[in-house]
Amino acid sequence: MTFGVVIISILVHGLTMSPLLRRLGIVNGHQDRTLYELTRGKLLAAYAAIEKIDQMSRVHFTHPEVLARLRDEYEQKIELDNTSLDELHLEGQQLKAEELQRARRHLQSVEKGAVIDAFRRGLLSQAVQEKLVADIDAQLLRLESAETDESAEQKLSPDRADGHNLAE
Repeated sequence: MTFGVVIISILVHGLTMSPLLRRLGIVNGHQDRTLYELTRGKLLAAYAAIEKIDQMSRVHFTHPEVLARLRDEYEQKIELDNTSLDELHLEGQQLKAEELQRARRHLQSVEKGAVIDAFRRGLLSQAVQEKLVADIDAQLLRLESAETDESAEQKLSPDRADGHNLAE
């Protein structure tokens, strides 16, 4: 396929890059998920940078105009990354399930960190800390087991909506 045909296809079909690459066979659903996760990581990093810029602003780290310019740059990055996420046409329900699993895993890690920190500060006894950490670890293990079960189920499923088997 020539470059001109690709451009005409974009114009005629109104395709964004992700669906176009899928149509050309260059990108598949797994790569979409990787691209989705990469973009989410970029967003997390950009939001962390904005939080740091806000903190630097409160302590008068540097000239306010410099920080305002940096904030604008990061806000533009965020806008571009959000647009990229909107262009990815991933399977809605599966994506939501993956997001829910990630959020649960993250929150379990936050809980575990809080319990360990409370023990270090002397707010919890060692016995209570060990019990809570064991409970949280068991919950994390259940989450990871559920993810593994779902992944295996998807690999074995011959009737995926996109017509591709993940095991291929």
